[in-house]
Amino acid sequence: MIDPVVRLGGNVQLFSLLPDLTPDWPQLDVCLSACGKAVALVLPHYFGFPQSIKTVQAWCKRHQVAYVEDCSHAMFGVYDGAPIGSFGDCAIASPYKFFASENGGVLRGVHPDIDASRPAPGLRAELKAVWRSWESLLQQWHRRLSVSAGDDASPCGTDAVNEDAGISRQYDPAAEDMQALRWSRLSLHFSSVGRIAVARRQNYLAWLDVASTMPGCRPLFRELPAGVVPYMFPLWLDHPERAFYRLKRAGMPIFRWDELAVSDCNVSRAARLGLIHLPCHQGVGRAELSWMTEELRRALQEQSAA
Repeated sequence: MIDPVVRLGGNVQLFSLLPDLTPDWPQLDVCLSACGKAVALVLPHYFGFPQSIKTVQAWCKRHQVAYVEDCSHAMFGVYDGAPIGSFGDCAIASPYKFFASENGGVLRGVHPDIDASRPAPGLRAELKAVWRSWESLLQQWHRRLSVSAGDDASPCGTDAVNEDAGISRQYDPAAEDMQALRWSRLSLHFSSVGRIAVARRQNYLAWLDVASTMPGCRPLFRELPAGVVPYMFPLWLDHPERAFYRLKRAGMPIFRWDELAVSDCNVSRAARLGLIHLPCHQGVGRAELSWMTEELRRALQEQSAA
């Protein structure tokens, strides 16, 4: 999220979050005073759970700051009777996190120059996208889940923090004006939003039911309000060093924010390694969920024993 601003020569100011991942408003006021005239506030609906939108809107109006509603974790969902993404001055979203698409993005509230020439991906890129999608589907059909890959006594490595100013290696300037793949557009067009929403909510509730009884962890959000379509299941680990390593060694498709920017926010520093993201997407079936919950239970039991 920082890269495009840096690319355009803008100034980025980071602000602290509270443990529920809502802004620390007094600290944000201080941040605003320190940076002078702010143009926009970019605030994600973390993991699909809506921010207190009325509070955000009021703060932005009071300070004459545009509200960029970051829906990268909230492709769809409802808040106060209206769709997520309809509250900000503009909104952005990441379809590939919710659909079987390779690339593309969603932008609302900004009218780009429709006459500008935008390169389209070539046939080779289109065919590779189709092949990767089918390859992923075939792997799901034939995958044999391991229950012992995590039983490993090798060291789990050490944490290191590197500071590197400028554009990160994840950012590709060549993709700035590139059109989305036709395959990505088709994937969105033929997907059932209702089915996706139901499956993600069911998987989240299954994780919540299991994780609430396990030692050494606690869900970030202990309830799933109506209208929320979750991106992932965020789980705090009391002692993440060994548990995360064991889960990754077992082949668990889990993530965390290892590459968060360095900041003074206590929540950010703790979440970088201690908050893991467990999958609850619509492709997770009962067998996969059963295997993953058992792996999580084993890792946490070993963590508690150590």
